[in-house]
Amino acid sequence: MANYTISSGVTRGVILNENDFMNVFYRGKASTTTVNSGGTMRIQSDGVANTTTVNFGGSMELFAGGIANSTTVNSGGLVTGSNGGYANKTEINSGGQFNLGDGTSANSATVHNGGKLYLSDWSKLTGMMVFEAGAVVSAALNAVLDFDIHGFYNPNGVTSYILLNDFSLIQGSPTYTLTVGGNDPGIYRLAGNAAGFNDRTITVKNSSGDEFGTFKVGGEKIVGDKKYNLGINTSSELVVTVTNLYDLTGYLTGKANLSSGMIASGVLINSGGILNVLNGGYASMTRITNGSMYVSDGGSASMTSVDGGSMH
Repeated sequence: MANYTISSGVTRGVILNENDFMNVFYRGKASTTTVNSGGTMRIQSDGVANTTTVNFGGSMELFAGGIANSTTVNSGGLVTGSNGGYANKTEINSGGQFNLGDGTSANSATVHNGGKLYLSDWSKLTGMMVFEAGAVVSAALNAVLDFDIHGFYNPNGVTSYILLNDFSLIQGSPTYTLTVGGNDPGIYRLAGNAAGFNDRTITVKNSSGDEFGTFKVGGEKIVGDKKYNLGINTSSELVVTVTNLYDLTGYLTGKANLSSGMIASGVLINSGGILNVLNGGYASMTRITNGSMYVSDGGSASMTSVDGGSMH
């Protein structure tokens, strides 16, 4: 029987066997720990466990404020999270089990055939979620499954990755959220095999937790200068399409035409800038400092300020 207390520095390569205990406390780090049958590893507040393997009969307990990175749970192994614990990149193999307790959050999880992941009320799962056929993924009513796309760069128009590979494997009715902000226009793939998502609701929020209401498939939400449309594509994937709310905004030093249906908001026309508002176009809150704006018949403009240059 061995008892390890980690409260400073990094302890590497410990193997916990029958009746062995390891407590990782504030400022302590445990790396490449193996927990075998009868061994117990406890990650306390601000303790960190990196690259842990939990084997048959072994257990890891993640307490409030504790952090577990890159954990592998093998057959017969058990990981349990308590209120405020955080797990990043967890892999659950056949026969392994991960219980996300109340208030526990997990970022990126892979559950293989025969692996088990249970989400209790007020727990949260986000990031990349890979669930193989035969995996057990069960979520309580007040558990949160978050599609986080905030800050994602989407240079090719459609993301090559998908956040959740198979929506149909989720048992239960958790709360779904979509975290947005700083997104490029384009199509973001949220979940595969999602034909059954039609009657579900998603709450839209930013990374600070501010909420902007809910929508369903076919609905849209406006957050800042972006519009988010939720849909299901021909491959039965749940997707959100992000578009710019305004066709033109910010500084203008060249020439721009607003044709029918196009909107400009908050444009600052500087030296050499020319804005043509054509039939059906609309410009709001334009400021002209040293350029020109031309409003044609059928075009419209409101709240324009001319500090230099001209408006026609």
